Amino acid sequence: MIGKWKLVKQTQNGQVTNPKDTYQEFMPGNIFEGTREGKSRKGTWKLSEDNKTLTIGVSVIKVKYDIIYFDATKRTISNPELGTLEYEKVNE
Repeated sequence: MIGKWKLVKQTQNGQVTNPKDTYQEFMPGNIFEGTREGKSRKGTWKLSEDNKTLTIGVSVIKVKYDIIYFDATKRTISNPELGTLEYEKVNE
C-alpha cells in the first residue's frame, strides 16, 4: 500500500471518467496525502486486519472503501458515494 497511486478510472452510476492529476499517497506511520488538480489534503489511512477495507481520514471526515483488487501495481476500491476507483502505482 505504501507509495503514490494515480487514479486512472472512476465509474460512478454507470458513468466512466478518467480523472486527470488525481493521486493518493500512502506513507509509513499511516500518513496520507490526497492530491487533485494540484490541491493537496493530508490525513491518515488504515487498512483493516483482513485487508478488505481501507479507511482514509481527512480532517473530521473518514471514508471507508471496500478493496476489490490490490497488487503491487494496481488497486481497485469502491465506495457507495464515490463509485469504483481504479489506481495504478506511480514509480518515482
